[in-house]
Amino acid sequence: MERRKNYVWKKKGFLGHIILHSSKKQENYKIHFLGAEELGENNYKVHLMYCYKIGSPQSGIGLCSVNMSINIEIGEKVRFEGFFGIIEELVVEYKEEDCRCYNKFFPIKHIKFLSIQKDYIEYEVHSY
Repeated sequence: MERRKNYVWKKKGFLGHIILHSSKKQENYKIHFLGAEELGENNYKVHLMYCYKIGSPQSGIGLCSVNMSINIEIGEKVRFEGFFGIIEELVVEYKEEDCRCYNKFFPIKHIKFLSIQKDYIEYEVHSY
């Protein structure tokens, strides 16, 4: 059985920050950070916007968005569907002075929120 390396990225963002992307080409899903409310000590309601675009310019494009909120504590893990992940730029060096940059999609296992404010978040993205 093949063993995959687990990756962890620390991210941060303000209002409107895109937290996750989808891996599907014809269906483009994104999750945006819309703010947070403090409910108690280390307990927050985080507001997110789930946006998706389906189709192509040739076949027509459908756009939609839905607001959602989740109650979480600092350090708690939140899981999302398997087609969500992050896109990171990678540099591959083939030989000296010959390298290429490309974007790679990493599916996520979960997100762990490290710091939450009403207009700012810090979080870790854990990938498979």
